[in-house]
Amino acid sequence: MIAWLAWLAGCGVEREVLRNPTEVVTTCADAWRVGVNGGSCAFDGTCSRPSRVTPDCCTDYAYCAGSSLVLSDSCSEGCGCTSDDDCVSGASICAEGACVACPGEALCAPCPEGWERLSRNGCETCQCAPPSECGPTAECEVGTCYPGASCADGCDAEHEGCCANVCAEEGCASPAPLGCVTACTDGSEGWCATSFCACAAGAWVCEAIAIDELDVSCSFP
Repeated sequence: MIAWLAWLAGCGVEREVLRNPTEVVTTCADAWRVGVNGGSCAFDGTCSRPSRVTPDCCTDYAYCAGSSLVLSDSCSEGCGCTSDDDCVSGASICAEGACVACPGEALCAPCPEGWERLSRNGCETCQCAPPSECGPTAECEVGTCYPGASCADGCDAEHEGCCANVCAEEGCASPAPLGCVTACTDGSEGWCATSFCACAAGAWVCEAIAIDELDVSCSFP
């Protein structure tokens, strides 16, 4: 009986060793499960698998350089991306590391009269705002160009059509609140939003219009 217990104890010790407590990566499975760049490794060849984020675009790689683990990836040309700038303007946006087609706006609620859809990398979104008064390709004839607070989700504010920018006198804080939800000045209980904003004595003064409930990204004040 004692001998049998000793044998079991020996098995337990052996299993602890096989668990590899120092986490030296010796297989591809270990590389994906516990591997970190620069970690210890001891295996030959290169491991590869489709990327978990963009399996149709990119491939993950793992290999030993000396005794240090290297984790990297490679993406097909025109497929992988880190920002919208890597995708075709007006045709696609960057989502989870891949360029995907512009979202459709067929199911979007209509914009208030005189408003237009904000865009992301040239793709229309469901978010609406008054027309931008200035931007990358349009300068202000009077005053300075304030970046707008109302912007399409995920877009680069430096891109045309991303935000509702405002031309106004200097002295107000950025961003400008054009197109933001605000209290209705007529006392109604519906939704209102700023339709025109000016900078007066260092403060934003805005006119408001009634709107239906919309996807609006900012509020004022």
